[in-house]
Amino acid sequence: MKKGKIPQLTKKAETIMTGSTDPIHDLEHVKRVVNNVEMLIKDIGLTKKERDSIILAAWWHDTGRTLTKNPHTIWMTLFDDIFSSAMLWRQALKIKLFSSTAGMASRLILCKSIGTGKIFTKIFLRKKTRILLDILQDADNLEMLHINRLKKMLEMIKNSKMPLTAYKFLS
Repeated sequence: MKKGKIPQLTKKAETIMTGSTDPIHDLEHVKRVVNNVEMLIKDIGLTKKERDSIILAAWWHDTGRTLTKNPHTIWMTLFDDIFSSAMLWRQALKIKLFSSTAGMASRLILCKSIGTGKIFTKIFLRKKTRILLDILQDADNLEMLHINRLKKMLEMIKNSKMPLTAYKFLS
């Protein structure tokens, strides 16, 4: 891993997420997911590459939602992880980072996808590295219970039926 390139990718994800129009998938959500990941991996003996990969994946996991002005529609739920994975891979290539860390992070996000994640997991992840995917999903799921996110969701539900349907679908 080249020093300085992973922090560049992290900073780029942070910049992208500041432009998010989705109130429940914003920069604060991503920061809480990253904190959850860091807490979950603290004492489980991962290698540096594995730790860097999962933290990078946490930073990028919802960047695909910034591509549209209405990112909380149901179809976006199915495709946002695929878009996020592609965005991370594109940015890594742009800064000439050809490391296995960025590749693993991109694969973790791709395998997290609701619609096609199980298929991608069987293709792209070994049994040993599937634990990283589980940690990323658990960190994201734990964040759903954060009080600030719940307040934002309740506000959205009051204003529209579509987010309620999407929330029921995800739950």
